[in-house]
Amino acid sequence: MTQMRLKLSILAISLLLSVSAAHAGTYRNDTTHPIMCITSAGQPQRVSPGQTIHTVYVPTEPGMTEVSAMPYYNPVVARHTVSSSGVGDDQTITLSPATATHVFVWKVTGGNASIFYDATDNTPAVAILRPGDYYQHDLKGRAARMVIQFSAAGTCEVLETREAVK
Repeated sequence: MTQMRLKLSILAISLLLSVSAAHAGTYRNDTTHPIMCITSAGQPQRVSPGQTIHTVYVPTEPGMTEVSAMPYYNPVVARHTVSSSGVGDDQTITLSPATATHVFVWKVTGGNASIFYDATDNTPAVAILRPGDYYQHDLKGRAARMVIQFSAAGTCEVLETREAVK
């Protein structure tokens, strides 16, 4: 069983190396032989002649024809605009730990914002942001909520993504 997993891992890595992430789409195998591709969920899949596949990776194998631009590639799981009137008006965001692996917070306006996971008594704050600052974290299901504590009236933007955005 371990050898089979190793073979599948090597296959998945080689498939990822043989595709580009230019844009997503639906592709049809117009050859007379099966072609291995990566699904939009990131899983290897054998595509038989005439069969289509939805992917966020553009197959570089000759004979794969784009038949639709959908599904569109979008790593964003959720976007939150969080506003507060200031001290005592903490804001809580429910995160998407099952689907989001990264979280980004930008302090847009107002005073400082202290960032906590799950509750403000989970100290110290993971970040204290001034206007113009940002915080990013590899979330990976470790928190269900984010609490933002404001020192003055202001706004933060929070972005949850499926992958790191550089």
